[in-house]
Amino acid sequence: MSEAEEINPDNSLWDWLAYELRQCRLQAGMSLAQFGQVAGAARSTVSNWETGYRKPDEKNLELVDARFATGGRFLRHLRFARLNHDPSWFAQYSGYERHATDLKIYCGQVIPVPLQTPNYARALLSTGPLELDEALADRLSRQTLILNDHHTPRLWVLFDECLLRQEIGGADIMREQLGHLLKLSELSHVSIRIIPTSAGAHVGVNGEFRISMLPGRDVAFTGAQLSGRLVESPAEVRILVLRFDQIGAQALPEIASRELIRRVMEDLNDHLA
Repeated sequence: MSEAEEINPDNSLWDWLAYELRQCRLQAGMSLAQFGQVAGAARSTVSNWETGYRKPDEKNLELVDARFATGGRFLRHLRFARLNHDPSWFAQYSGYERHATDLKIYCGQVIPVPLQTPNYARALLSTGPLELDEALADRLSRQTLILNDHHTPRLWVLFDECLLRQEIGGADIMREQLGHLLKLSELSHVSIRIIPTSAGAHVGVNGEFRISMLPGRDVAFTGAQLSGRLVESPAEVRILVLRFDQIGAQALPEIASRELIRRVMEDLNDHLA
């Protein structure tokens, strides 16, 4: 059975859309390439729609609706899928991360995942309901893909000063984490900038988010306590890009951010002495 045949339309609105597109193509007796000509997409893109690896744009579905006289059914389906919670959103976003040229991350609660040491990550994960070893292995695997894979995206990170001072796992683990941040900040493809507490309120207080910049388009996700949301609407992604820039306007430059990390490390050293 192919991956497209394994798509279960009961899982989510996105899987339903993938299923319906494939059924439409098969009922019309079209090959992937022929359907791609109708939808204004390459054969491989249509294949990725049907397996759920990629999601079609409005312009693609407008063409499909017009060709098959659906009354706007597929375009309407896309709009509702974007508004609805998708239980597989994180797997989808992780796939986008692997192909991003740039990742822009803002976090206000904890050090962002790509920058975490194994001990810091373990201390965080031990407070949650997930199977610790499995969750930690998954997190470290994502770090490898982002920071050490042959395809390494540029990483632009913003986070609040308070995260440097919150002793996750204790002073020793936090000192190790801060040292790790300093090493990463020296890499040419990593930019770490910190919003000082003196900046006061900023638009990031509404929650963390990250943006994956892909060839031809950008996607994002926003975090939440019990779930997250994949953001693929160009208009919504533009809002998050603007917010990232607004937060960045409140952040220290890279060199000053590095000095702040060193000062907090010195405070920890004095505490441990």
